[in-house]
Amino acid sequence: MDILLVCAGSEVKSIELDAGSTGAVHVRFSAARIQRIAPDALRPTEEGYLRPLDLVFHGAQVQGELSAALGTLAEAGLWQRGKPWRQPRLPLRLQGGVRAELVFHNGTVLCIEAASVICAPGAEAVFQESLAC
Repeated sequence: MDILLVCAGSEVKSIELDAGSTGAVHVRFSAARIQRIAPDALRPTEEGYLRPLDLVFHGAQVQGELSAALGTLAEAGLWQRGKPWRQPRLPLRLQGGVRAELVFHNGTVLCIEAASVICAPGAEAVFQESLAC
């Protein structure tokens, strides 16, 4: 089953900067909105949330107000060398020329430029089906 990250509608718990030399930025989702795509057409796509999930940018620089970058994402974009990744497949690993823009419902906009980004659900990640009608 394929898992696609749909950032818009996801809940960001925190954004942490690594104080070390790696320049890592950790975007921690308390609930990341995803779609699970079945390998055959007979099973429907499942929409829901995966928690916890981290999006980790390495060699990163951040622009925007980190202290206000919390809550629901209204929209988000991810690019690698100018190519958009609208709903990236997990696990995700992009190298070179990575840019992300996170737009929160509270109006905060965060831009991250990085050498790479990774996002892989850990063993503790739990899927919860969306209850939206």
